[in-house]
Amino acid sequence: MDFDHVHFYLRSRAQSYHFAQQLGLQVCGTWARPGQETLLWGRDAFSILITYPCNSPREAEPLLMSHFQNHPDGVVDVAFRVTDVGAQLKTIPESAILSPLKTKITASGGWAWGVVRGWGDLRHSLIQRWGDAAGHPEYPGLLPEAQHVPTAPQLLGVDHAVLNVSASEFAQAVAWYQEVLGFVPEQRFAIQTPHSGLISRVMVHPLGAAQLPINAPTSDNSQIQRFLDDYGGSGIQHIALRTGDILSLVEDLHQRGLEFLPIPDTYYHQASQNHPQCFAKLDLDQLRQAQVLIEPQDETAEQLLLQIFSQPVFDRPTFFWELIERRHQAWGFGAGNFQALFEAIEQQQRSE
Repeated sequence: MDFDHVHFYLRSRAQSYHFAQQLGLQVCGTWARPGQETLLWGRDAFSILITYPCNSPREAEPLLMSHFQNHPDGVVDVAFRVTDVGAQLKTIPESAILSPLKTKITASGGWAWGVVRGWGDLRHSLIQRWGDAAGHPEYPGLLPEAQHVPTAPQLLGVDHAVLNVSASEFAQAVAWYQEVLGFVPEQRFAIQTPHSGLISRVMVHPLGAAQLPINAPTSDNSQIQRFLDDYGGSGIQHIALRTGDILSLVEDLHQRGLEFLPIPDTYYHQASQNHPQCFAKLDLDQLRQAQVLIEPQDETAEQLLLQIFSQPVFDRPTFFWELIERRHQAWGFGAGNFQALFEAIEQQQRSE
């Protein structure tokens, strides 16, 4: 099971263009029905769908309008690519299936897909592709191919998606993804500051690269609780995009208007003190200027996890992007970096 695409509901066409163009995404096609429009955006191996109400929004599908009655802009579907969707759906309880198996065949390939319930109002399309099938089978007319942005660093796809849930639902959410979709609990860690904290359980799929950390607050004033309050319940807090050249990608996206979370200089001082041999081989000034977080996994500076987090991209602080580079197959999620991220987000929220 791997990531296929991510589907957002936004409130307007103008917002859709602004949101997607900050990542250098290009429109690959459009699909319209009364009251709403869906755009497929892509860049390299990464694609998203964005649906928004338009013209006569009362004619839009109930799913779209009910979302905005309960939530602000955000992720509604994290779609997974599977090798045998029919077999996958047979393992899922019928009560969790929102849309049963469908197929669509073309001259050059085809799709099989279904939709299952995620946690809260989140859903997960399960998509099997063969031949040259691309785009999305339920949105006819979308052009199939995402285009590479000339001279720009590549996006290699989704690395992981982070789900925030309430503390009372944490164990249930972990069990749900384990029992319904076959994820396996892996890393578990906790973050605590003088102001708040969180617990996190990383869920990974044994038959692919899909990774889904699940977070919950450990205090009423946690920034995870702030997300739950602002979003109206559980949901996707951020999507991590993988790249092979994070420094060039940060520069590219910064020029497109994407703003990143400031990291205090004390972080880089402490990191260099903790790993002196490693940081002697790195350009610390370049990393500091780019505001990239660093987590060495050995002292050779070979296995290296590099991360950066954007500022919230919507009016409410309910979604942000992460960029991640895994050098020499570095693993994990930067547990030490999460502490720095958590403190930086808290500092930003206290200044608002």
